[in-house]
Amino acid sequence: MTTFWTLYYAALILTALLFAVSLSAIGRRRLVYRCFSLSIVIVLGAAIALRWQLSGHPPILGVYEATLVAAWTIILYDILFDRAKGVGSDNRSEEGVFARYSSMAALITLLYGLLFDTDVKPLVISEQSWWVYFHALFSWIAYGFYMLSLFAAIFVILQERGAKTSDSSDSARSLVADWALHRGLLYGFVAQTIFFVLGSYYSTLLHGAWWVWDSVEYLFVMSWFLYAIAIHGRIFFAWKSPRVALWVVAAFVVLLAMYWGLSFIPWATYHIFDPGIKVHVG
Repeated sequence: MTTFWTLYYAALILTALLFAVSLSAIGRRRLVYRCFSLSIVIVLGAAIALRWQLSGHPPILGVYEATLVAAWTIILYDILFDRAKGVGSDNRSEEGVFARYSSMAALITLLYGLLFDTDVKPLVISEQSWWVYFHALFSWIAYGFYMLSLFAAIFVILQERGAKTSDSSDSARSLVADWALHRGLLYGFVAQTIFFVLGSYYSTLLHGAWWVWDSVEYLFVMSWFLYAIAIHGRIFFAWKSPRVALWVVAAFVVLLAMYWGLSFIPWATYHIFDPGIKVHVG
């Protein structure tokens, strides 16, 4: 485990440094941004792989393992977004449009994970299935796109509330944010729908029903409808980007509060976020 913790704290330090430099103009330079972000993906990815080897299962059990994957996903999607955006910023000199948001979110996520049990634990029998693994995979794909949409929403709101400018670089970055806001919502929604279908099918194998009145299922339905409203508002009612952005940020706050409130809901869940927090019913 010594190697794992070395990798983990190295990734934590790199993330903190990326956040620090992202607050200055130098943090948006291609070389600086790529060096830090790629280093985080590689080092934290190595830590996740080592954790997988030590535990004998994908990192899907407990809050701590979830924070590892969440932080890695945030930085990875930010890199992929900067490679794929194709509009807006000058790719020859500037990258990391959302670097300060993604690095801050990843840093907070990694620190938050340290509040929970970090011991390696085996999966219970009901979790030892490829259906569960792919269910978790698509949940992280959806998470990455939704977080990208959240960062874009924050950027759009700050631009809307700030002073108007005719600067071409600011206008270009606004176009990039608008592109990420709506693409992130749409792709995240598709991935979330797929992960629900996979989970529902596996539920029929375990319980004989695709819906078992689980408190986590309520959370899924709430999130699915919140993001569906934003997408439909944009497509069918011509919502402008600032309105969509406000909805995305509000939805994230509501869902975060509901997630933290799961441990206070009196009904048990078949989903395991952390063995010490929530009762698992077999």
